[in-house]
Amino acid sequence: MRPLHWINLVLLGALLIGSALLWPTLPERVPGHFGASGEVTRWEPVSLTSWFLPLAIACSIVAMNYGVARLIPR
Repeated sequence: MRPLHWINLVLLGALLIGSALLWPTLPERVPGHFGASGEVTRWEPVSLTSWFLPLAIACSIVAMNYGVARLIPR
């Protein structure tokens, strides 16, 4: 694996570990959506879904990118 791939995976792992460590310190509500002006337009209660779903999506995108890259002939 090339060095840039390792950096990508290390950063993704750091994101996951950091999010897991911050989970117990979250407030009762977290912003769920921001408007065009940067204001919070929707608040959501803290749940596993609201906190870890974006991380699951990020992991899925990285896995999909690596999978597509394997399919492309060199």
